[in-house]
Amino acid sequence: MKSACTNNKRNNNGKKLIQKGSIKEKRKKTGCISRFLAVVIIMLVLLLAGMVLLGMSPMFNISSIQVTGVKYCNGEDVIKASGVIKGTNGFKNIGGSLLHFLYLRYGQAEFDIISKFSYVRDVTV
Repeated sequence: MKSACTNNKRNNNGKKLIQKGSIKEKRKKTGCISRFLAVVIIMLVLLLAGMVLLGMSPMFNISSIQVTGVKYCNGEDVIKASGVIKGTNGFKNIGGSLLHFLYLRYGQAEFDIISKFSYVRDVTV
């Protein structure tokens, strides 16, 4: 005997079938998508936290400073003017502008050297 209500369709095992386009099917799809997005966001946050911890590790401490192309002043004076100190973390002072950040350069140290030595044309730290 057939039922009058078409929403109560069942399969051979007696389980209720979900019709295509029904509210339950839409909830299943959005629930799956929201779970996937949550997992992706958590993974990105963990990856970012790991990168920050790795960047601040002693592995990236400054061990040596080289000054090249200096004609009119001492290399030690340039190092003192830059404010860069051996043993500090190399990532802590990166920045100054977006390009300095992208190229991992010390914008403030470059500005300090150029302002102290007026005859310097180009500096890359």
